[in-house]
Formats: sequence, structure tokens, C-alpha cells
Amino acid sequence: MIKQRSLRSGKCFSQSGRCLSVFLLVACLLVKVSDLSASAFLTHQANHLFAGAGTDLTTATAAGPDGSAFFTGTFIGTISSSSGSISSNSGGLPDIFLTKLLPDGNTAWLLRLGGTSTEKAECVATDPANGRVYVGGQFAGTASFGNTNLTAVAGNDGFVACYEADGTFVWVRHIGGSGDESVFDIKKAADGLHLCGSYTASGSWGATTFSSTGGARWMFTVRADADGVPQTGIYTSSTQSIQPKSMVVLTDGVRVIAGTFTGTLLLPGSIFRDSNGVDDFVAIAFESNGNMRWVITGGGTGNDGANSLVASAAGDLLMGSSVEGGGQVTDVNGTQIISLASAGMQVARVSTAGVYTPLKSVAGPQLAGLAEGKRGVLHVAANFSAAVTLGTTTVNPPGNQPSVFIASYLAAGDLAGVATLSGVGACSALDMAITSHDGIALAGLAIGNLKYEEQTLATGNVGLDAFTLLLAPPALRLGIAMQSAQVRLTYPAYFYDAAIWENSTVASGSWTQIGSASTLTVGEMQQDPGAADAMRFYQLRWLTP
Repeated sequence: MIKQRSLRSGKCFSQSGRCLSVFLLVACLLVKVSDLSASAFLTHQANHLFAGAGTDLTTATAAGPDGSAFFTGTFIGTISSSSGSISSNSGGLPDIFLTKLLPDGNTAWLLRLGGTSTEKAECVATDPANGRVYVGGQFAGTASFGNTNLTAVAGNDGFVACYEADGTFVWVRHIGGSGDESVFDIKKAADGLHLCGSYTASGSWGATTFSSTGGARWMFTVRADADGVPQTGIYTSSTQSIQPKSMVVLTDGVRVIAGTFTGTLLLPGSIFRDSNGVDDFVAIAFESNGNMRWVITGGGTGNDGANSLVASAAGDLLMGSSVEGGGQVTDVNGTQIISLASAGMQVARVSTAGVYTPLKSVAGPQLAGLAEGKRGVLHVAANFSAAVTLGTTTVNPPGNQPSVFIASYLAAGDLAGVATLSGVGACSALDMAITSHDGIALAGLAIGNLKYEEQTLATGNVGLDAFTLLLAPPALRLGIAMQSAQVRLTYPAYFYDAAIWENSTVASGSWTQIGSASTLTVGEMQQDPGAADAMRFYQLRWLTP
């Protein structure tokens, strides 16, 4: 059980040089402030389960405005939400869905993308300046995006599509050729739209052309303008395969791409790297002119890959990888810099100069996503099927089924809490993002009922269903054992009004947002015939602007 420090009158909590002050304008003897005793550092806020006729999965998520989140994935048959239903048009093959989930659990809109063949969404991103959303992936045959139809040249072609925050279609761009192409990540930066993906054989994106040799899968990264017109491109080769997974664009325009490679990797400057086993993980930093700044590779004799790369508030990067059998990490000079002793998830801090510093190594689970909160809290989502030890805490998969755990670590590295997400059958996370309200957006798939901390959130079909999940930021809980009190907040916050008992769960209530520097008068104690110590209980969630 994890204890959160109690509030006391006049105490000050600081984050990023700012201070959240909570003043109880009454004597401490009259106001009781309760510890937060729970295994989960984050609490359930909202979710949706998309249950179609076949295999459905949510593959990617990105933060939207006002605590909302965008999700994309694939589905077969008909899926429904509070905003309506959509049906696939591929005769039993997957189509793409794109949706916006609001903090209250309702969906703002739900769109179908695709055609009569197989389509797959790999990534989604937002533009914080205007709220636009971008989705990327691959399609075959002829696919519809808004009022535009695209026809693949051969095999699977790549695409990137743009929509307004209200779901209105803006544009779609085609990346196609004689082989297979796909877009795996998108980031919006000050100098335009950055994409990374992979391709085989030859192809083009507008006036930009590219080609690979020997049937290998190569990687591309392209900067485009606001209308999706490519400006500059960088291409990296491999004798077998390189597949990007995640990308960060630094403030100086450097693109850092993390993913997986097999065989021999040929990098700019005639630098070669050989994988140790089947797959190794890789992170490459490219200057805006296409020159390589640094490269890190790692892995052993098994299948290894970098699944998540995020920018840290400290100005560096956080990288999450999964390894099968340990191995080693090498720098740009091919020098071994660290040993990976055990199979499982690896979390490291990577400087802008390419210095790799391990943070967390946990035997067993496979990392699915990373997110860094606004107060320096590191959240890790991982898939696991056997007991996992996190420091002094052991977490077991509910029902002995493949499940998900979300672990939260304080800036000092201490485990703040861990929670589980499960289904009646297998449950798996595929992507993770931090929301604008400092909560978590999680995407994945589950069989049967979706459960958080073994409490059922939604009921699904027998097959694999796509889920979206919002977890709220950590709460301060104030138990008021008096007729009235005042609480002053210096930041916008959410206020939760609920009747609960000591060490019990929320019985009822709703979230209400209160503005900056608001004074909130909280109500009187509630009595219950069966609980003499029952009291009115309040929670405050602060949201850093």
C-alpha cells in the first residue's frame, strides 16, 4: 500500500518552480486531513470499449485539449459510441476508426477511414496550436478519407490524414510505390509536420522519391509543411529490416527515432551496426540537414525493440525498450556502454548528446508505453503474464491471464503506486500518452469485460475488443469533520464531492472544475446509522496549466 503525504494547513507543494498552496482557513483540530492509502496512484476517469464482430484494437493515442484524448485503431463489423455507430466496409477485413474521448467518458465523434481491403492505423498526433489531429498508417486497394479516395500502387501504401478538432476532414497524403510503405509516428513541431516510417522497393511522396535494394525494409523520416507537402527527407538502409516505432523532435530540429532493426544497419557517415540476435533496438538522432548526430543500439540473442520515446521536461529523452534475454548497449563508436542483465522492460534516460543512462530494469514484462507527468512523475505501462516485482511490491496478473500494469514512479525514482488492467481473457496495452490534465490516456485491446483494479468498467464480446482509457491525475483527499471549511487553490483544479467512509471507496459524486485562485466552501459532515465515524469527503485534483 502506498501512502501519500497528508496535507496540513499552510503547507506548500512545489512543481517546476511553482507552488500549489492549500490553506484550510480553520483550526487544524477542526479539520481532519486523510492520507491517500491505495495501491493505484492513478484513478479511473473514463473509458470506452469498442466491440465489433471480429478483432478490434486501439493502436495509438494522443492528448487533446481540455483533458480529452484522441484514439485510433482498427475494427471489423460495427462499433458504437455515445456519438453514434460506424460500420466497416472491407468484407471482414479491418478498417480504421478515429475518435475523440472526452473527460466525462462520452465520445465527441467517431469516424471510419478505409475501403474494401485492409487498413491499419499506426499513430495519431495533435497540433496544440489549433487542435488538429493527424493519423498515419497503411492501406491496400482503394480507401476513403473524408471526401478523398486513395488507390494503392502495389501492396500496402502509407498515408497521413488531417482532421479538425471537431472531426472535419482537412486533407490526406499518399505515400506509395512498388513495395510496402507505412507511417509509424507523427509529430507536430514549430517547423512543420515530422513523420517516420518504413518502405521496401521504390516509391514516392509527392515529388519526393525513394528506393531500397535487395528486398530489405528501409526507414524514412520526412519533414512536411502544414498541408502535408514534403520538404526534406532522410533515408536509412538495412540489409534486412529497420522499423521505427516512436519519434521525438527536439527544439533545435533534431529528429530522434527509436525502433527495431535486423541484420546490418547502414547509417550516414558509413557507420555500420549489426544486430546481436533476431532484432535489436535502436535510437538514431538526425540533424535537420540529414547528418547523424548519434546512434544507440542494444539487445541480445532474442527479439528486442524500443517501443516508446518521449521528451522529458528536463530537456532530454526517456526511452522504453523490451528485451528477451539481456545483452548489451553500444554507443555511436560501437563501444559497449552498459549490460542488460535480464529479459523484460528497460527504461533509460538519453541525453541530447546520446548518453544512455538506465533508470528501471524489470524482469518479465514487455513495455508498452511511457508518459512523464507534469510534476516529474514517470508512468510506465507494461504487458505481463506472471508475477512481477517492482521494488518491494509484487503485482500479479488478475485471473492469471495476460494483463497490463501501470506503474507510477516519483521524480526521485520511488514507486508511487501500481494498478492493473485486465479482461476476462487476455488484455494488452499498445500505446500511452499524458493528457493535458496530467492524467493518462491508454490504448489497447481486451477479451471480455474490461477491468481496472479488478472492477469491471465495460462489457465486451467474446473476441478481441478495442479499449480507450483515461486515468485521472493523483488526488489530494480532504476529509472535513465539521460544518464548513474553506479551501483555497492557486491553480485550476477538479473538485470531487462524494460521500465515503474512512478507507472505503467512492460511493457517489461528480467532478466539477474550479478556476484559478478560487475559494471553495465545503459542506457539512454526513452521518450514517451504520457508521458513526462517517464524514463528508472531498478530493481535489490540481491541473498545472
